[in-house]
Amino acid sequence: MDGGSDELETAPSLPLSGNSLPATPPVPSELPVAQGSTNHRRSSGRFRIRHGLPLIFAGILLNSLNREKIMGDISGQLHETYNYYMPPTTIQPTQLYPIAENRTEETAIIITSSHIPSHPSTYMIETVVNSTKQLIGLSDTAPIVITIDYFRFSHFDGKSQAMQNNVDMLEQYSDRLYHLYMGDSRIYIVPGLKHLHIGGSVMKAMNLVHKHWPSIKYVYYLQHDFYFTKPIDHKALVGEMDRNEKINYIRFPKRHAGISKSCGDAQQVLYNRTTILENRTEQLVLYPTSDYSDNNHLVRLKWNMDVIASLIKLNRAPEDPLQSRANNGCRNVGRPDDIHGLYLYHEMCIGHLDGRF
Repeated sequence: MDGGSDELETAPSLPLSGNSLPATPPVPSELPVAQGSTNHRRSSGRFRIRHGLPLIFAGILLNSLNREKIMGDISGQLHETYNYYMPPTTIQPTQLYPIAENRTEETAIIITSSHIPSHPSTYMIETVVNSTKQLIGLSDTAPIVITIDYFRFSHFDGKSQAMQNNVDMLEQYSDRLYHLYMGDSRIYIVPGLKHLHIGGSVMKAMNLVHKHWPSIKYVYYLQHDFYFTKPIDHKALVGEMDRNEKINYIRFPKRHAGISKSCGDAQQVLYNRTTILENRTEQLVLYPTSDYSDNNHLVRLKWNMDVIASLIKLNRAPEDPLQSRANNGCRNVGRPDDIHGLYLYHEMCIGHLDGRF
């Protein structure tokens, strides 16, 4: 096609006008020309055309059906190979050890991260990861899944150079995380190729945990700038959750002011420590609460997967819609999407590095 032409190039074809047909149709030289009268030759030609047309149409039809079958086979193979929406249970990856059936961990940790001004520094995420050592009694092989969220498309509008710098910083941050934790068999870096926000990132990580660690029942969720500041008796918490099926969510507060310590007629939960800590009482308490937060918390994996999935729109902060549903649950409104079983840890135990600055 010429640079300035708007005409479409088409393959050569026979002219449609009868006036443009060649005066004498070409006759293949290898075919013998029948001897006889002109009428005989004309009638013989009409015979060939009349009886040849069905054969031509039959050939076209068979060719078309054959092509559809071939394309159907190819399409089916592509569908089987590249169906990105295939349910996870049908995917059969190469097994790496230890295989899922042999894993015995009961708890996983999910940490979500996204671009912040301090990138490519990994100081904040390292602080959060290191603070998980405060979870007394947690298995040394408990998996830690760190997600890296991408930008909203709207972030790129009219900010090409600034956004290019941010993308570069996020890439360097990701690269540093891989170098930092590549040798740690319990830490998994999961980058996103589109904006998932907290809800989508958590759901993605939970699906991975549920698939590859079928023994896991509980998940700690942490944000990339909230870290544990005090020892927490992990073994005592999950032990009480094992005994008390009403507990679905335990929030770890960074403050006590303004956080509810009641929820309808729900009672406080008393449980005992499993470790002896200096200047600490043996009995601990969990307060029922109507306050849901995306700040650090411990949840039942299956319960949380159902709750997050019920949001439908996942690329947002779950605490916005779930706060309303928690209020309804405490008031016993009776809606099917109400959430129940929210509790508050007894003391402030997390710090905030505030990644916004």
